[in-house]
Amino acid sequence: MIFRTLLLIIFTINLASSVIPEYKAKYKFERDDFSITGIRELKKSNNDDFIFKFNANTLLIVSMNFESIFEIKDSKIISKNYEVKIRPKSVDRDQKISYDYDN
Repeated sequence: MIFRTLLLIIFTINLASSVIPEYKAKYKFERDDFSITGIRELKKSNNDDFIFKFNANTLLIVSMNFESIFEIKDSKIISKNYEVKIRPKSVDRDQKISYDYDN
């Protein structure tokens, strides 16, 4: 029991002090009738917020852009903004969610 408690404390301290690395990765999904290529990216902004993006496109038909802005405070993820832009050939379905935790 003491070993488990000690292990949990060490693991928790290690997680709290971890730095989240930035990354960028390219994805490709293919089917017989279409394919889509996307880029997923996590980066830190100038004001210590994090930006998580996903941008994907098909050949001239659809583009999808998702962006989430969040901060990490007291080991918790706090969302600040979530934006979606989807562009099928003839449809505009943009959405934006802004979080107001004070009100």
